[in-house]
Parts: sequence; structure tokens; C-alpha cells
Amino acid sequence: MGAGRRFQASCSAGMLKSQVVAHSMFRKEVIIVLGLAGAVFLLITLTALGVGRIMQKTASMMALDDVPSLVNAGAAIFHIQENWGYVNQLPDTGAASNRLALIQQIRRNSPEEHWLNYRGTVYTHEEAGLYNQTMIARSNYTRLREDFFAEIQAGRLAEARASLKLTLRPNYEHYKQAAVRLFETDTKLGLSRAAQSIWYSRAFTLLFIAFGLLVFATGFLVALRLVLTGRYSISPSRYDKS
Repeated sequence: MGAGRRFQASCSAGMLKSQVVAHSMFRKEVIIVLGLAGAVFLLITLTALGVGRIMQKTASMMALDDVPSLVNAGAAIFHIQENWGYVNQLPDTGAASNRLALIQQIRRNSPEEHWLNYRGTVYTHEEAGLYNQTMIARSNYTRLREDFFAEIQAGRLAEARASLKLTLRPNYEHYKQAAVRLFETDTKLGLSRAAQSIWYSRAFTLLFIAFGLLVFATGFLVALRLVLTGRYSISPSRYDKS
């Protein structure tokens, strides 16, 4: 009996020691998991703030630059082409009063307001360079067009037809092409910024999922370790029988 009691006491002491060790390990692993979760949360928060700032800046540039630029450049090109159609009608318009009315309509249909609005949306050096080139081409074209109008109003229709073909048309094409290049550049910038915004959004989503899986995997491994540790600890039920 005495030997059995000593054995049972020894087993109880060993079991208590194992429980203390297991409890200490549990506390350490819980602290590790909480620390890892906190670090992951902090990393996600900082990443979200950084991505949010980038996306906000991109969205602001799209709202302040891309959309207004495309609207104004597109409207200006529309007026340029519409006016060119009227210009071509002038030499073949019979009555002088009708020719004068057409000239006045062309002047009222000026794209100048759209170009002034566009100037307020220039944010890149490339846009500034192309805009300046477009304005130089416009200045040359409108100057020659006024000379053409003077010939029309003076009734020198044969000279006006020659001026239309030889000088006005090439300058019109140069002006229109410069405006189209500006429009195409704004389109590319807008698409690039939109793609960048989509990329950051997808990257953040994938990063968030990866962090979530990392936390889950860490918790799962810790839980599995605790289960395995408990399986091999000394169970008091084995020594309750005396």
C-alpha cells in the first residue's frame, strides 16, 4: 500500500508539472498568435492607407485632368470640323448676304472657350507641349482663314478657292491633327490611370486574402500543437485505480 501511494503521489506531481509546462507553453503560443495578429493588422492598416492615398490621387487626377481634358478637346475638335464644312461652302454660296451670315456663324461657333477651359486642366509636360503646339497651329489657321474671309467678302471668289486649296486646307489639317494628338494623349493618360487604379485595387484584395490565410494557418498550427501536446501529457485517469 505504501509503495502504491508513493507511486500515485509521484504520478500526481508529474502530472501537475506537465500541466504547468503545458499551461506555460499555451500562454507563450497565445502571446505569439496575438502578436502576429497585431502585426498583420498593423501591416494591413498601413498598406490600406498607402493604397488608399494612391487610389485617391489617381481618382483626383482622372476627375480634374482626364475627364475635363477629353470633354474640352473633343468638343473643340467637333467645332473645328464643323466649321471646316462651313468654310468649304463659302465659295459656292451665291448671295453675298448668305456668305456673310455663314462667316458670322463660323465665328460664333469658335472652339476658343473649350481651349481656354482645357488650359486649366494641363498637369503634365507632355500635355503642355502638345497644347502649345495646337495653339500655334490654331493661330496660323485662323489668321489665314480671316484672309480667306476677306477675299470672300470682297467677292474675289476665284482667289478664295485657290487660297482654300493651297494655303487654308494644309493649315487646317495641321491644326486638326495637333488637336487629335492632344485628345489621344489624354485618352492614353486616362486609360493608364484607370488601369493603375484597378491594379492597386486587385493587389490590395489579394494581399488582404494572403494575410487572412497567414493568420488562419498560424492559428491552425498553434491549435494543432496544443492538441498534440495534450495527447501526450500524463492523464490522471490512468492512475486513479488503486
